[in-house]
Amino acid sequence: MLPANNPVPAPVVSLTSTARSLWIIFFIFFSLQQTVAQDTANVNNGNPAIPVLSTSFPEYPYNKKRVKWVAGANIAGYGAVMAGLYAAWYSNYPQGKFHFTNDLKQWKQIDKVGHVFSAYAGGKASMEMWRWTGIDRKKRIWIGGLSGAAYLTCIETLDGFSSQWGWSWGDFGANMLGSGMLIAQELAWDEQRIQLKFSAHVKSYKDPVLAARTRELFGSGAAERILKGYKGETEWV
Repeated sequence: MLPANNPVPAPVVSLTSTARSLWIIFFIFFSLQQTVAQDTANVNNGNPAIPVLSTSFPEYPYNKKRVKWVAGANIAGYGAVMAGLYAAWYSNYPQGKFHFTNDLKQWKQIDKVGHVFSAYAGGKASMEMWRWTGIDRKKRIWIGGLSGAAYLTCIETLDGFSSQWGWSWGDFGANMLGSGMLIAQELAWDEQRIQLKFSAHVKSYKDPVLAARTRELFGSGAAERILKGYKGETEWV
């Protein structure tokens, strides 16, 4: 909870925690989209082969150097993100003993859906990185699939030591659900038949009072407002 002399509603603080998680996962996920493989398909009417986007990734032979690169990139990249996040965010707030918070009744569970999506998307991106190394299929699925939940759990742990927030079992459960959804499908079908997608609508207000209140709650930048504006978010299955 916020101090008594702070006029900002408490749910906004919970909202920013999810936004930070989404920012990290979106960066990892979309920066890896260039690794999507292209395949070729022969058209039966006699036209030459036309490149099309494949619905699945190719399998690669085992490559020890790639394993080292991917492992190093994950450790160094996420370590740098966590250090920067702590310096830029958590260090500005009082730290205390590890504690818990119950935010299950806030934001009509939209933040929890965001955690599910973040863990799913981050795990999928990591899993495809490990596919590139050529490691065993099950190892790739488990290591990559759990990465999303693992990354978010580290952030949740930092929340637990911050007096402004706290460890949320609801957030942790949502993280595990997102990773579990990814892993289960990959083990059962070797593909994602049920996928999660995200869309958002940013609304502008002509009324200066409403516009000012919107900036106070959700920020002024488009990206920040998309992440914080739960009312305009839609999670698709």
